[in-house]
Amino acid sequence: MKYLKKVFQVLMILTLALMVVACGGETTTNDQATTLPPEVVTIAGEYQIDITNLGMPLIFYLKIDGEDNFYLSPDRNYTTDKGHGTVASSGNTYMFIYSDSTTEEPKTSTFEVEEGNLHFQANLPYGSSSLPASKEDEENPEIVYYLVAKALVHEEYYGEYAGEHTVSAMGSDVLYEYSLTLGVGREFSFVSDFIMGTEAYKYEESGYYDLEDGELTLYLESEEVVGNFDEERNLTIGVKASEMASRSERTLRLATTAICASTYYGYFDDEGTDILTVLTLDKFGGYTFTANDGVNEVTETGSFSITGNNLVFNPAASEESFTGTLANYVLNATFKVNDSDTERTAVTSYCNTIQGTFSATGTDELENEYQATLILNPDATFSLLLKKGEETILEEVGTFRVRRVMFVQLILETADETTYELVISNVGLNVNFTLADETVIGFSLKK
Repeated sequence: MKYLKKVFQVLMILTLALMVVACGGETTTNDQATTLPPEVVTIAGEYQIDITNLGMPLIFYLKIDGEDNFYLSPDRNYTTDKGHGTVASSGNTYMFIYSDSTTEEPKTSTFEVEEGNLHFQANLPYGSSSLPASKEDEENPEIVYYLVAKALVHEEYYGEYAGEHTVSAMGSDVLYEYSLTLGVGREFSFVSDFIMGTEAYKYEESGYYDLEDGELTLYLESEEVVGNFDEERNLTIGVKASEMASRSERTLRLATTAICASTYYGYFDDEGTDILTVLTLDKFGGYTFTANDGVNEVTETGSFSITGNNLVFNPAASEESFTGTLANYVLNATFKVNDSDTERTAVTSYCNTIQGTFSATGTDELENEYQATLILNPDATFSLLLKKGEETILEEVGTFRVRRVMFVQLILETADETTYELVISNVGLNVNFTLADETVIGFSLKK
């Protein structure tokens, strides 16, 4: 059996070599074919694969060891086996050969290496699923998403580095707020937000980066930008804050609490008085809490830290600290909701990600267009409206909750116990509605 398996692997490698030759793996000089020597690329290491844009908000991991074995798993312990086998290569093309692959039923996936990341050219088997190598955006077919395993390197520097500066222009001061994010796959993104006059603007840059001995090099299309980290992880680097601005050296601070920085909305019923609360967590460990009953407003400021799902708040006006939890976009902590309070009150707050008005359009098999609108409120209530032109197809109200199974879901529940399950992702709230005639309409609801 081992002999037959070895023969199969050799056959697969020969097949891979033929594929490369057929795709132009040879060059011709003076009418004689010569094979170019393959570039030596080291692919051993760990990778992260995010398939959110391919239709499922899921992240999993790939490990390739020094002996050309690969392992797929939902976590980096690799105790749960979602596929393993060996890696073969010919030239610049690589192939995963799964351990349960046979000559009768081959189970493989091919990929190429670009900027240290693995770009799949064929479907990737993962558990019982077969993940597509690419997918068109449902709303804009000109946008194509690709299946990429992004290298996990320079992890100690991952995160967001933020800064700001003010420039006098056209008789007024313009505040530039910007951040540089270093992430998986040696990819970076830079975003600068500013308001000029009454218009809001955004300037963005992206590319790849390298790190060596605390020196950071950003590779953009037209230039390379070099910066340096100090012992406290502050980054000094040339920043271009707008399209028209020149690049100038700025110091960016590590945004230690960027992972939870957002605005959280809550509600409290104080003996018949509705109190709306707003909690803002910034990127550098500062917070502001306000509670408003329509007449009076209570404000508290201070600092906070986060470890895992646990928060510790340190009010500026008190030496006492208090704790809270944050999980799956829901924050629970205690605050004073009016001036007469001597004790703190438990408040549940929902992240901006699942608050506000969300909408989208969708079509059925006959190309009929539907419009969906979902409103999520701070008191955990919702209203849902689905229309086909001027015709109301679905109109529901009720309450919502959040749960995590394999991914985070928003569960809508009506008074008659009808439920709708939405998947929360970075690109929106994904949901399928099944109509009375069994027609299924898919939506990606966005603000």
